[in-house]
Amino acid sequence: MKKRNGTQEPDYRLYNCFEIRKNGAVFRVEIYLPETGTGSLKGRLLRLMENELKNLPPEVEKTVFAMHVKPFEMIFNNNVAKVFQLYVNQFPNVQFCLYGHEHQLTVDDLFGDGVLYYQCPCIDKRTYLLFTIKEDGSYDYEAIKF
Repeated sequence: MKKRNGTQEPDYRLYNCFEIRKNGAVFRVEIYLPETGTGSLKGRLLRLMENELKNLPPEVEKTVFAMHVKPFEMIFNNNVAKVFQLYVNQFPNVQFCLYGHEHQLTVDDLFGDGVLYYQCPCIDKRTYLLFTIKEDGSYDYEAIKF
């Protein structure tokens, strides 16, 4: 949180939020955009993650992270990569993480903890990823070429 005119303002603002409901399951997507302000962008991201953990509704059963770049890429600011992953692993049943910065299909266990990072190809490569998250805690994915 940053202070402006003596009041606390968030480092990120909720840009959009939607839910998909099917067979009693709810898939909730929240998209946050960084506010301009002081402090490092990654520091503000970690505060956002901490706040989300504190206010996570108890009915949340599984978590998927989507981001522009993965940890250890040049623009991620690698001095916070391990702290970022510590936060990631505190969320309930992390399924996987998605990113797309380099626009190619790759799958990596960046931290050796079983959380896989999937890089999505760009639409120019005429491929998208389709994930099926199952009730038993597992998931499948396939790369669909069109």
